[in-house]
Amino acid sequence: MKKLFLILALLFSGLAQAQTYGGYAHLGADGQVVTNELNTQTYGLLGKVTNVDLKATGQTTLYTVPAGKNAIITEIVVVLSNGNTITVPPIARIGLASAYTEWMPATTFTGLAATNQSFNLSSSAALLVHTLFTTGQVVKVDVTTGATATTMTASFYVFGFLI
Repeated sequence: MKKLFLILALLFSGLAQAQTYGGYAHLGADGQVVTNELNTQTYGLLGKVTNVDLKATGQTTLYTVPAGKNAIITEIVVVLSNGNTITVPPIARIGLASAYTEWMPATTFTGLAATNQSFNLSSSAALLVHTLFTTGQVVKVDVTTGATATTMTASFYVFGFLI
């Protein structure tokens, strides 16, 4: 019991840290959880972009690799935040300018039809080969064919790790 109180005291004082899914966290002076940025070689959420209009063609930046780091993006989760009367799904690809296919070739977003639905995108189903993105590279989603819908906006959550 004494050990439990000591551990709790250390956590509440901010002197101890607990490992989290994407980095480290501790309790700040105000009692709120404080987290740092994603640590090198720790898997987690690299970034997110909201309100991507999937009816419109064009590119949206999903993630920029920070200075001095390389990134391996392992999956991207797409959450439909607003979908109404979707009759034809969009087609999109993900990668670097001009080809936009280094991470995912042109893919039809079939099945993403109701608000708050989500699905995971993977760079390769067969071998799970991942591109190493280097310092300063900008990874974008390129909607090549917009959805036929009244509205269709989504959030993109980019997962992976930095090395």
